[in-house]
Amino acid sequence: MGVLVAYLLGILTAIKHEHHDRDSDYNSSRPPKDQPFPNGHLNVTCIPPSPSKEEAAEKKKSKRRKAITFWVQIGSLVVLLVYAGFTILIWCAMRRANELTRKQLEATTAAFLRIEVLHSLQKEEANFGLSLANPGHAVARNVSVEFIVTIRSLPDERVIKSVSPPWSLTIPEMEASPSPVPGELYAFNLSSQEVQALKNTEETVRLEGKITYDNGFGKQVRSICTSALLGEFKDGGNVDTLYNCSEFKSRLALFLAEKSERDRKH
Repeated sequence: MGVLVAYLLGILTAIKHEHHDRDSDYNSSRPPKDQPFPNGHLNVTCIPPSPSKEEAAEKKKSKRRKAITFWVQIGSLVVLLVYAGFTILIWCAMRRANELTRKQLEATTAAFLRIEVLHSLQKEEANFGLSLANPGHAVARNVSVEFIVTIRSLPDERVIKSVSPPWSLTIPEMEASPSPVPGELYAFNLSSQEVQALKNTEETVRLEGKITYDNGFGKQVRSICTSALLGEFKDGGNVDTLYNCSEFKSRLALFLAEKSERDRKH
């Protein structure tokens, strides 16, 4: 009986100590109520959930669709540029063909006015005039001719004086004919002193103007500029020629060099 009581007391004592130790461990693991939270930021890491197989497949399909759309757009742009290039080439070829056809048609059916400067150099006088003709194939309409004549010093081609006021002529219609309009349209004479200056190659006569007319295909404008190169050599030779203004300066330089050489030998 005494042994049994002692055994029971020993078991109760062991249970009490175990419960006391558990309470002590629980209390030691809990922070004190008056202990403050640590200062600073708390690092919190969020781990997203792993995508499912359906979501991964859908994402892959979306990327593939975007890539296909991008390359389709690039291909469409290339095709459009190639088409535009071929269209421009075809348009340019058609334009050149139309222009060539138009020129050929003009050459065979249009009006064409020809104006010439007439001149004659006598011993003590020089005469100049204009001649107008329509050797084309149609009637020329609204013909307008404007001219001005000046005397210029050489070799600088500085204007000395105007021979007369500007001259103009208007013809409503001009039939096609290889023959010029009867008579000289414009004529003027120079004084003996001016003629001598021309012979000495000290001066030149320049005729400048323009002619406008409708040749049946539209308005045409032609500019005309002519300078007279007159001169005599000491050995008896002479030059009496009209040159286009664009080549007059070079022709004058050649003539003066030849004149100096021939005069020196003479």
